Amino acid sequence: NFGIGTLNIEAGGVVSNSFGRIGNSSGSTGLATVTGVGAQWNNTDGLVVGNLGNGTLNIAAGGVVSSASGLIGFISGSTGRVTVTGAGSQWNNTNDLVVGERNGTLNIEVGGVVSNRIGRIGNNSGSFGRATVTGAGSQWNNTNDLVVGNFGNGTLNIEAGGVVSNSAGRIGNNSGSTSRATVAGAGSQWNNSAILLVGSAGNGTLNIEAGGVVSNTAGLIGSSSGSTGLATVTGTGSQWNNTATLLVGSAGNGTLNIADGGLVTVGGTTSINSQSTVNLSGGRFEFGTATHDDLTRINATGGSMSGTINISGINDLTSLTALQNTQVDLTEVNLNNSGLLVGSQILRSSLNNQASGELMTATGQQAIFAGNLNNAGEVNNTGGVVRFEKSVNNQAGAFVGGRGVFGAGEGWTNEGVMAFNGTTDILGDVNNVAGGTIVTSGGATTGFFDDVEHNGTEIRTSAGSNSVFFGDVTGAGDFTGTGTVFFEGDLRPGNSPNAILFEGDVVLGSGAHSHFELAGTETGFFDQLLVQGDLALNGLFTVELLDDFQLSTHQEFLIADVGGDLSGQFAGLGEGALVGNFGGHDLFISYSAGSGSSVSLYTGVPEPGTIGLLGLAYAGILLVRRRRA
Repeated sequence: NFGIGTLNIEAGGVVSNSFGRIGNSSGSTGLATVTGVGAQWNNTDGLVVGNLGNGTLNIAAGGVVSSASGLIGFISGSTGRVTVTGAGSQWNNTNDLVVGERNGTLNIEVGGVVSNRIGRIGNNSGSFGRATVTGAGSQWNNTNDLVVGNFGNGTLNIEAGGVVSNSAGRIGNNSGSTSRATVAGAGSQWNNSAILLVGSAGNGTLNIEAGGVVSNTAGLIGSSSGSTGLATVTGTGSQWNNTATLLVGSAGNGTLNIADGGLVTVGGTTSINSQSTVNLSGGRFEFGTATHDDLTRINATGGSMSGTINISGINDLTSLTALQNTQVDLTEVNLNNSGLLVGSQILRSSLNNQASGELMTATGQQAIFAGNLNNAGEVNNTGGVVRFEKSVNNQAGAFVGGRGVFGAGEGWTNEGVMAFNGTTDILGDVNNVAGGTIVTSGGATTGFFDDVEHNGTEIRTSAGSNSVFFGDVTGAGDFTGTGTVFFEGDLRPGNSPNAILFEGDVVLGSGAHSHFELAGTETGFFDQLLVQGDLALNGLFTVELLDDFQLSTHQEFLIADVGGDLSGQFAGLGEGALVGNFGGHDLFISYSAGSGSSVSLYTGVPEPGTIGLLGLAYAGILLVRRRRA
């Protein structure tokens, strides 16, 4: 009470009382130790460690202390220290726990557990409170809020796998408080089931380092007028996860630093006021939804970002300065456009073009995005360049068209309409899926420089227009329109054997390689070109047998049914030439099948006038036997 007192409760000993005080009066020094499984100190009312004097409480090796409330370092001039260490060691408070009503320290170590309702560290003006939770299994469980620096100065350290949980968390709660929380090390966690305020009305600092994790609903840095908040997330595995909004400078001044592999996630909206900033250097910021003005307050010199920026009305691409930063990866930032985008600029983001959205570029202009395009609206190019370094998805009901250069570094998926009315280059693989339509009209020429898979509604080449394919062409879709279709790469009709309709003319160039599959003699069991216009042949020709199909004598396969004129021949394969021998049966080619202008393959002995051509044998031929994919 006034002198020096020691209480030891060991090896299953039990002490019970109403109020408990250690270091009760000024000048006194008290030490209480509760250690060993079964050792208990039960206080039905409050427990004060350092009332007016100096008090120390050690709970170890499975000892348990219970009290209605706890105060560490209660009255001016007092000093209190509590250490809870070891698995099974507990201090259980049914009400609040104050660490530093004046000057107090709480250490939870090596699996120790402390529980209470509201926790306060540095409660009164001028007070100092320090709490450290360290080691795997060490826990501080607050069923209500945890305040680090209420009116005084508080420090919270969560280290080496320690865990703190509470409802709302506050750092620097009131004016005059300067407080700090640090969460460091793999497994270290601060779990806030409600909001977390860093600088509520005072000055607050949050450090998340070396794999520490903090979670909460909404996060606020610099919440009230006059407050200052600073949060730093640094190191691989370090995370601050906000499931709701993040306000950087709600009414005060806020700074968020993300560096060296740190991660900050936001499930709702990020807002950054005009007197606040986010510094990103080597980490990742998943900001949820924000405005472009918010993005201009992010000083990004490295790392990556993801999230959505909503824009509407008429916007020039050059005005979107925050999306032009080449020092940071913005490809997972979606510019969500419901208005009109115009102009010429390279943006580092992706574009989500809504049904009401339009991207427009003209001759001499370049609209280039480092990310993807998800298009539900319109993309209109009248002679310029539109390019996305990643993929393009043109949705059902959406439109891409005009003339000029259209590029997709990781390819196009089209289930809407792509329509071109001038000289046009399509860069990137094209997958024209069910419902997809590609149209070239008005005397235009469209060049497809990469592979095309066509299983859509149509690829239409209108009268006087041309479609030129330089890559592999596959799929079972029809080629409509009475214009001319050129193939200068591999042509593989159908998805395994199929008949493909061409309403206009077809030209197989010298660079073409036609791959035809045979799986039976009935229509639909072998590849077939149904050409209503003219057919000009050139390039290589390959036959493949599928599904263990065996040739026999007197079989014929009409591989090109031509309604117009037939000209040219496959390289090295004249009339009646031997295409190859399959299972002991010779397969020949004729360019005078049907009405005399179609192409067929047949087995058996060729007409006498063509026997001499058999010496051409296998020139330019590739013989392959495989099973149907």
